[in-house]
Formats: sequence, C-alpha cells, structure tokens
Amino acid sequence: MKLRFSFSYFILLGTILPFGSTNLHRSRTKQDNFNALVLEHHHLDDLHNSKDIWGRKDELDNEIEDFTDDPKNLRLPLEVIPLHYFLEITPILEENSNLGKLWTAPGNVKILVEAMKPSQIVTLHAVRLEILKVKIINRSTGKNIKVVQHAQSALREDQYVITLKDELVVGEKYEISLDFVAPVSRNHPDGLYRSQYVDPATKNVSYLASTQFEFFSARQAFPGFDEPALKTPFDISIGRSSKFHSLSNSNLISTRPLKGSPGWFIDSFNTTVNMSTYLVALVVSDFTFSEADSSIFNGKPVRVYGPKYLMDQGAGEFGANVSAQALAFYEKYFELEYPLPKMDSGKYG
Repeated sequence: MKLRFSFSYFILLGTILPFGSTNLHRSRTKQDNFNALVLEHHHLDDLHNSKDIWGRKDELDNEIEDFTDDPKNLRLPLEVIPLHYFLEITPILEENSNLGKLWTAPGNVKILVEAMKPSQIVTLHAVRLEILKVKIINRSTGKNIKVVQHAQSALREDQYVITLKDELVVGEKYEISLDFVAPVSRNHPDGLYRSQYVDPATKNVSYLASTQFEFFSARQAFPGFDEPALKTPFDISIGRSSKFHSLSNSNLISTRPLKGSPGWFIDSFNTTVNMSTYLVALVVSDFTFSEADSSIFNGKPVRVYGPKYLMDQGAGEFGANVSAQALAFYEKYFELEYPLPKMDSGKYG
C-alpha cells in the first residue's frame, strides 16, 4: 500500500512528558549503559570530594574512552554535555522574504555546556544543515575560545566537528553559538517539514511548517546533542510573518517585531521542563483553535488547532474536551501533576 503524506493530526505538544514515553520501556543496550556512565560521571561532580568518588570517576573515564574510541559506536564522544538550549528559528513559508530562501529556516542556537574532558574538539549532531558561524565563550571569564575550523565529520555524516585552538577546561561552562540554515523538508515528514491543506470552499492551498523529531531528527532542524539521555531546558523563539502564528512546547510569553523585516515577528516561549531534543515541537501555521471548558482540567488551556473552516464546523471542540478529560484522569490515576502550563494538539485533514 502506498502511503500519502497527509496526516490528520500532528504531534501533541507536550503530552508525552509527564506520563512517560513509549521508547523508554526497553531492555538496556550497550549504548544505554554508555549514557548511564556519562550521567553518573556528571552527577559525581555534585558530591563531596573523596578518594572513593574520584576512584570511581577514573573508572568511568576509562570506560567512556573505550566506548567512544570505537568507530562502530554511533553516539557522540561527549567532550561536553548540554545544560540549556536557547533556540531561535524562522521557517520561511512565503516567497520574496529578505530573510532567506523559500522552504528554508535560518536560525541560531546557543547551547550552555559543561566540559567533561580536556579536548580541542567539540562534536555535536547536524544533518543537512548549513552552519554559517560558530562562536564559543567561556561563561566564567567571558573569553572567546578561538575556533580553528568547523566542518561535517569525515567519519560520520550526522556529526559536526568544531576544532579549537586551546583545550577546554574540565568542569568549566561554555556557551556554543551556531548560526545555521535548516531545510524545510518537502519530501519527508521528519525534522522540520512542510505540510499543506486545501480549503474546500475557496480551493486555496495553505502551507504550514511542523516538526517530527522522534527518534533522532532534531539534528535536521538545529545543531545539538541529539541523544535522549541528554535532557535540558529549552528557551525557544520562532520567527513568522504576520499571516501566521506559532506554537511550541511551552506557553507564549512575548512577541516582538523582527528587526529589518517589516511584517515579521519573533514569538518567544516560556522555558520548558528538562526534556530530550526529540520532544522539541514547533509549528508555524494560519490555524485557529477551539478550547476545552476550563473547568475540566484545573483551568489550564487545552486547545485543538486547525484550519478555520474545520474549527467553524466544530471539529476541534470535541477533541479539546476529550483531551482535557484524559489529562484530568491521568493526573488523578498517577497522582502526578501535569507539569506544563498548557496542552495543544492540531488537526488539518
């Protein structure tokens, strides 16, 4: 059977976080053990200095080095680990924009990291991205760390290698800033990709950009450490023209004009909870929404977004109320409060 790319629903923004992921309940693999080693090494830094602890750290260093030196292993060598992402990205869905080409997404990501071992190399994930500029700053001293070169890895096509003049200092925190241009895919529903719908009354075609990052497609939209164990908060900002609005994992906190681009704006969203890169969600569309009755789920907004003609038909109201009822049920059943400020889902077919 031939599959057409025309999904009725796109990912629910945030629902997977409080109640678990279908990908987490599996047997431990060698690579799972490797992630556990790295995280144990990091957490030992938070404990008091003792002979036993430092002895264990030496063992971890050796085990991590043995793993990452094997070219068959596809995980990052983790010279640094991420602590926080600050992502700004602008999907271009209209022609004649001064921001860039149609179906591209220029952006910048700043990643706060901690050095895990002395190294003149920083390796991260990037696939089909054009990396325009790389800058690294020591957060303690404010000193720029000279970047000798940056390029796609010659060994692994999904990895990007930054070479520095000087070694990173273990335990120091650095900010890695990368200017990039990502594709808005028109062929594959993963990474950052284009969708469309047709209004049956006007026959007009409308485009939207949305994301599907699971399992490992965040690296197609922005450079980063695209491994599920490396959970951090995200501060996300999305550029869009006045014809559209944007959605992300957290709630919108501000909108400002995009300097030098009349009719364009930057939407900034609240800091997320700690989460993996594959859970980052972005949508730019002309959708409207229906909202569930606020009494169903503790006053938190639960919305279904979709084309105006569908929302006018009442297509979103039922879905919004059922979503709110499901969230209320699971909160009670698990005795675990939903940690996000809102819940969005979307329909366009």
